[in-house]
Amino acid sequence: MAHSLFNVENAVNSAFNRIGDGKRLRKVRTDSGGSRMTAPVRAFLEKELSGFERPSMQELLQRLALFCRKNSQTAPSRITVYRFIEKVAAPRYQIADLPGDVREALYNLDTGGEVPGGQLVFYCFNYGSIRAISFASGLPWICLYQADRMSGHRPQARSLLEAIMKTRGI
Repeated sequence: MAHSLFNVENAVNSAFNRIGDGKRLRKVRTDSGGSRMTAPVRAFLEKELSGFERPSMQELLQRLALFCRKNSQTAPSRITVYRFIEKVAAPRYQIADLPGDVREALYNLDTGGEVPGGQLVFYCFNYGSIRAISFASGLPWICLYQADRMSGHRPQARSLLEAIMKTRGI
């Protein structure tokens, strides 16, 4: 075999020696896929996000940073807060306690159960009367925000939800 500056066989052997046979994999983090946010920080955010109106993100992050400094916590990044907002537990509603028009929109749910706020908004906008939509429009901002992130909206329902969210500043 002729000598060259680049020998493919030697390069492959060298790479194999560095990498190995592929059986040595990186260790999987124990918190992989989960939030590393501490319980006090989660509780603070849940309280801050539970109001009727959406808080200003800039003000929320400032209050969060102050809370974290005072309590010796690591402040989560802005994107972590946005991801938390998408998954935070929205209020839940007892179906039996809801107005009749809203219960009718929840056509395939057991009347003895409860429904998360985001799902309630989704059903009201997609399957409900104008009274059901009006009721859903007045729910806390987080319910509308989470409903907007769901897939499967009818085009007119999505447009109406987006208009209401814009009007409410969500």
